[in-house]
Amino acid sequence: YSPELKLVSTDGLEQKSVPAPAYAASVYVDSKSSTAFLSEHARDSVVALNLAEGGKELWRASVAPNPGPLALTPNGLWVGSLQTGQLERLDVKTGVVSDAPVQPTPGTPMFGPPTREMRRVKETPATFSKYVMGGKAPRALLWNTKARRLLLASIGPNIGPNPQKMEVTMNSGIGVVDGDAKKWDR
Repeated sequence: YSPELKLVSTDGLEQKSVPAPAYAASVYVDSKSSTAFLSEHARDSVVALNLAEGGKELWRASVAPNPGPLALTPNGLWVGSLQTGQLERLDVKTGVVSDAPVQPTPGTPMFGPPTREMRRVKETPATFSKYVMGGKAPRALLWNTKARRLLLASIGPNIGPNPQKMEVTMNSGIGVVDGDAKKWDR
């Protein structure tokens, strides 16, 4: 909640602070460009700070409510919204939101073992794929360079309403997003 970003060397011997927005939810530091990207809840924005210039603000971008995890990829900076379950891609140099938000849609494939509730109604995750109506709060993002995919940890897609009345689900797992096509793979 402090209006500063504390930078600590990997060996822990060097520390310095730079001014930064309070209420940062997530921080991603790009050491190549000496830029820190922060998602912050107070103004529902992502901020880029130049660390080489003492934390000088480079840009601020308005994003979906309660921005959370960040991931830097070759095609932009991705941010997840804890409130909408969507992902947005920002231009690294300007902060401009590049495209429409990305989220799982009806028919997004679902894999894995059934949850306890799914076993109760004798169904598998694949059964609920047609009921997907968006994402749920992303908790972490990671760019997989080899696969060129964005990996997202969350409590799963929103699969309600559905005939089995399983609107409230906790289908935690890893979502896979094609960062080039801007499409939710699974």
